[in-house]
Amino acid sequence: MPSEPLQPEGELLGNAPKIKLMHLVYSFDVGGLERIIANCIASLPDNFEHTIVTLSNYSPEFVAQLAKPVKMIALNKPEGQSWATFKQFYSLLKQEKPDILHSYNLASLEFQTMAALARVPFRLHAEHGRDVHDPDGTNKKYQILRKLVAPFVHKIVSVSDDLHQWLISVVGLSSEKCQLILNGVDTNQYKPAVDKEQTNSSENKKLIFGHVGRLQAIKNQKNLIESYILACEQNEKFKAESKLVIVGKGPLKDALEQQIISASYQDNIEMWGERHDMPAVYKSVDVFVMSSDAEGVPMTMLEAMASGLPVVSTKVGGIPEVTSKEQAILVEAKSAEALSEGLLLMFDRYQAEGEFGPVFSDMQKASQQLVEERFSQRTMMNQYLALYQQGLAHVRH
Repeated sequence: MPSEPLQPEGELLGNAPKIKLMHLVYSFDVGGLERIIANCIASLPDNFEHTIVTLSNYSPEFVAQLAKPVKMIALNKPEGQSWATFKQFYSLLKQEKPDILHSYNLASLEFQTMAALARVPFRLHAEHGRDVHDPDGTNKKYQILRKLVAPFVHKIVSVSDDLHQWLISVVGLSSEKCQLILNGVDTNQYKPAVDKEQTNSSENKKLIFGHVGRLQAIKNQKNLIESYILACEQNEKFKAESKLVIVGKGPLKDALEQQIISASYQDNIEMWGERHDMPAVYKSVDVFVMSSDAEGVPMTMLEAMASGLPVVSTKVGGIPEVTSKEQAILVEAKSAEALSEGLLLMFDRYQAEGEFGPVFSDMQKASQQLVEERFSQRTMMNQYLALYQQGLAHVRH
């Protein structure tokens, strides 16, 4: 169930003025960023009216799960640069007259220029991770683009200190322009299974590694599959007593399925496709594994940790900020050997007896405790609500 809506600061809910909040995103489908927007819609006070504009398209099934009515508009932008889409978006802004435009990630940033031209009162951009074509943030063209568009935006939010410091020290944005707001999850919704064996009775003797993410290059599920197969080849017990499940959809789906078939690992690796029952998914697995080449602070990881799952992940972006050796085994990115070693080490901890026995269960408890203490959804949404309210008050007065 979604959290109770936050109360607008200094207002009784019934007397609060309506605020038209427009979210601009490349697409709106199952994913960590989309779940943050969904949580935002569920948690903000009822005086906020939401419109989601996608540059490409959206999933009606995902939209149907939103906690409140939302106006959906797809611009159906063609591939590459499209000046017609800029004109289309400007006309939309003049028609809808939002009080706030909140854009997300690099693909939507340029359209903030149209928002400034249309005199949208408060303009906010959020960086949830670097572009797929610039995982390490060294692309000068993208750095210059961010620097050029920044004057048209009132605030730029980043979800990890890694991104926050990069925007200031590398891109060259002012510290006053930038704000750090860490991602948060609803710990009432994401919690450990009461009885893991009941949720996974047919496989309760196996260690189930679970991955959740969009099937695309920057998530590098190809390396994840290669790493898991390598671990199986190195350790027969690991192969016999473990399984890997991959949850999500995306452009690499067919290639990943073919990779599994070609290696004859259909019995060990399962593709679960798109799922909308994520709390149940996390309760069905034992370890969360991530193979990304770049990340901000992934919502899927926080959800998994809130569900009591230890982590094996590549050491990229904001991930080292939100984990320690108490909850996770972190390895170098783009290395099948390194990730394979991480999987085997986690398996050893799970199998261990005697004085090392509590290590795995301690990691489970530490994961849940960390998210409850530092990454709650309510803390995140209070920060966004304050930013929206203060931003509107500042530009209007």
